[in-house]
Amino acid sequence: MATVVLTLLLLLATVTCVRGQPTVIKCIPDGALRGSRSQLRDNRSYVDAFLNIPYARPPVVGLMERALLIVLALCVLIMACGRGVICQPVVTTHQGALRGTRTAIGDDIYVDIFRNIPYARPPTGDRRFRRPEAPEPWTGIRDATAFGNQCPQSEWPAINQLATTFQDSEDCLYLNVYTPKMTTGVTSLPVMVWIHGGGLYLGTGNTYDGTELASRGVVIVTFNYRLDSLGFLSTEDGASSGNYGLWDMIRALEWVRDSISSFNGDPNDVTIFGESAGSTSVSLLVDSEAARGLFHKAIMESGVSLAYFAIGHPLLDPKPKAQALKLATLVGCETGDSSRMMDCLRTKDVQTIQNASTQIRNDNLGQPTFHPVVETTFGQHGVLSAVPLTILQTGQFSNVTTIRGFNKDEAGLGLPGAGNNGYTLQEFQTLASNFVRQYFYQSSFTVNLNGILAGIMETYVYKPNITDPIQLQAAFMEMAMDYGVAAPTIHEVQLATKFPVPPQYLYRFSYRPSNSPYPLWAGVVHTDELPFVFGDPVSNINIFANRSWTDEDRLMSQEVMTMWTNFAKHGNPTPDPVEDLVTGTREREMIGECAVLCWLLSLAYVSGQAEIVKGIPDGLLRGTRTRAGEDSYVDAFLRIPYARPPVGDLRFRRPVAPERWSGVRDATNMAPKCPQPEIPIIPRVFPESEDCLYLNVFTPERPDDGWLLPVMVWIHGGGFYQGTGSNYDGTQLAAQGVVVVTINYRLGALGFLSTEDGASPGNYGLWDMIRALEWVRDSISALNGDPDNVTIFGQSAGSASVSLLLLTEAAKGLFHKAVMQSGVSLSPWSVGYPGFVPDPRGQSLKLAERLGCPTADNNGSRRMLQCLRNVDVNMLLNASMAVTFETRGTEAVFLPVPETSFGMNSGMFGGTPEVLFKSGFFFNVTTLRGFNKDEADPDDEGFTPDRFVKEVQLFVQEYFTQTSFTVDTDAIASLLIDAYVIKPNITDHQQLRDTFIQ
Repeated sequence: MATVVLTLLLLLATVTCVRGQPTVIKCIPDGALRGSRSQLRDNRSYVDAFLNIPYARPPVVGLMERALLIVLALCVLIMACGRGVICQPVVTTHQGALRGTRTAIGDDIYVDIFRNIPYARPPTGDRRFRRPEAPEPWTGIRDATAFGNQCPQSEWPAINQLATTFQDSEDCLYLNVYTPKMTTGVTSLPVMVWIHGGGLYLGTGNTYDGTELASRGVVIVTFNYRLDSLGFLSTEDGASSGNYGLWDMIRALEWVRDSISSFNGDPNDVTIFGESAGSTSVSLLVDSEAARGLFHKAIMESGVSLAYFAIGHPLLDPKPKAQALKLATLVGCETGDSSRMMDCLRTKDVQTIQNASTQIRNDNLGQPTFHPVVETTFGQHGVLSAVPLTILQTGQFSNVTTIRGFNKDEAGLGLPGAGNNGYTLQEFQTLASNFVRQYFYQSSFTVNLNGILAGIMETYVYKPNITDPIQLQAAFMEMAMDYGVAAPTIHEVQLATKFPVPPQYLYRFSYRPSNSPYPLWAGVVHTDELPFVFGDPVSNINIFANRSWTDEDRLMSQEVMTMWTNFAKHGNPTPDPVEDLVTGTREREMIGECAVLCWLLSLAYVSGQAEIVKGIPDGLLRGTRTRAGEDSYVDAFLRIPYARPPVGDLRFRRPVAPERWSGVRDATNMAPKCPQPEIPIIPRVFPESEDCLYLNVFTPERPDDGWLLPVMVWIHGGGFYQGTGSNYDGTQLAAQGVVVVTINYRLGALGFLSTEDGASPGNYGLWDMIRALEWVRDSISALNGDPDNVTIFGQSAGSASVSLLLLTEAAKGLFHKAVMQSGVSLSPWSVGYPGFVPDPRGQSLKLAERLGCPTADNNGSRRMLQCLRNVDVNMLLNASMAVTFETRGTEAVFLPVPETSFGMNSGMFGGTPEVLFKSGFFFNVTTLRGFNKDEADPDDEGFTPDRFVKEVQLFVQEYFTQTSFTVDTDAIASLLIDAYVIKPNITDHQQLRDTFIQ
């Protein structure tokens, strides 16, 4: 009988609670359970039922009692999650079980909220001023229905305006999870982890309600992290390396990685986002190797790692260790030894520490004094491996998609002395002076404060000719915003996009909330975007009390939330059409042009530098788009191969056309320069490689009429043994409406070694130039250039090369105009001739002898060349420089040669330049030739008559000694002295110097 009753009761429970719905699996400490999910009669609520769960070993009771206990449990379950009742869902994590709350957002939309979840042990006692530790597990079900404490922080006058406030406690490392209740069986949702702002000394994750964002199909996590001295005190050594607040963030992300799947979140699809100091923290985490792999996308709202307030540095005020010593002194701890000092600080009452921190900040003009630090600057391994600028310049940041941005009038909040009357010019100057001194006060490096102030006045006042007080106030606000937020944000995007990274987005938020408490002149201030990100207008709540929202506010919030959650889901804020997205780099002002949503929030796909893909005959190129003026943009495609690498058997041979490539080639970084000697006064900007035959193209937007643009091909100078096309940025020139091409070509012996026979006729550097011009002919139209309108131009040796190309049959038809700046083919240093110094073949033999290669055998020069092709490039470079110094000092000895002078007829210039010009054997193109007023410029300031005579004699001997015909150098020197000194009767030392230059 008992068995029958038990069966009936279980069947009754099944019929009442579970109607053949899909199965679900949950884990409890004892093991896994398979249950069933039922939708209740209101078609809104549903229940997961898990039946016949043993909660104890079989007692000495009858089956009837056991059955009644099971039915009782099921009835409690139904009552807890029944119709019209706030549900308290339970989840199990690896730490233990949690009971949260379920909130109805709308029809069939529910969000489960779990608050006050520990992600680290309380950082109290001996754990104060140490990195966070993983929390301990708990038994039973932990109450997660109410927020926990906020981390200790200073009193904030505006705190009384908040609708909800929280208690301070050092036991504050807790997080909150908002997860949508999905009825579609989705169990792995994108995760968004919010890092709150507050200058790193204020704020709490509790303030931000993630319910509305979560209802859009993402899991939201907000959390607290340690603030002020408790979070960022550093002694610049191992006693207290600092960055505890950042380590808290990393620990929270580790918790997300390990536990978020219990809340239907995908640990492999995490977006971190933050505002102000929280945004700066996001940026620092992007820079941090310690956070690598813990997130996959990032949003930065009004703060980046390049901002002046982002980090503290031992060389900058407020110096981290100095602030730590001040704090210790104020609370009565000895400062002689860092470790003992920290032990003392760990024993002090937390409020005492907080009061001292506040006093230090007030002494520092109210600016935060405890910042993140670069631990490696004092020998510690930590969050950052180097200062953010170095990390960004060297590409050592996380390769993730990002959104960065700022509000239209960031500095409108708290502008000193601002009001409806504006600023006088004197007030602007005084405030600007205070501003400069505030941010460069007592820095340990020399700063020209007056120079910086003068630049500010010129840029923001004098150039725009502003005198109106209201406009002066607006100009100061713009200046403060540019320095603090806009400029570092754009610069960070520009640096990041120099590397092959996924899309980087930039926005400017320009919508003023209808309930803004600030005057109209303040505009769209710092933090104004926050309510729209978290959906406050939609849910009709506000973190500030006594404010209401309009329909326009609600529409704006819907759009912002859609973009942010789209980014979290797809890595793109607008995978589907969103109102009037601004792509490319053009930033549009749309206020007053159309309705609110057409777009007061301007989102640009990488302002500063945007990724752009173009196809050429050899394959696809990914370059960058750069703003070159107010309405001017230039696309740059760098390191494009125009020939195969001239290495191995291709060394000392004419260049060969490059091979095609598959996929998209990265064309965002400059190529290495061709091998060349070190010049102490020239900084080593680009690496060297024999694989150097690349060119760069700078092309403006194609005109509306569709016509191709004129092309200008630059040939760099450097005496035929120095230089690179990568030194020359063609952006501004291209902005004038031309396509600019800069090239590398082989230099020194690698570019101009000649054995005066078929083994190595020479001129490889010139053949590289011709190959580059052939590439322009074949490919430049794909990049908006007209191959039938090409101008070649160059300087010094590059100018002489342009002049030689005018005489070269192989270059015929490849260009149509020429500009020569300070060098022509008739210059005494531009061409090498057999029998002259430097003798081309003689220099080749010297080089081979230095490198141990044979110079005379039955195979003539070919065996020597084969040996030279196998020599290490650095050894060859060093030997060639030794030959150069031995022969002509710093003058080049490997030069272009007329190949016909030793029986070759390759299409290179077929005779001496003088003969060719006299005979009319040059291209009939328009040219521009010229030179600078004082091309030759001795180092010292004056010449004596004796010095003049000696310099002229050396000058003549250098260019005529050991030629193959007899030259009376003394007679030539006498003629020069007579013409330039004796006849004009010059004796003044300065005039003698000027005469020698002439």
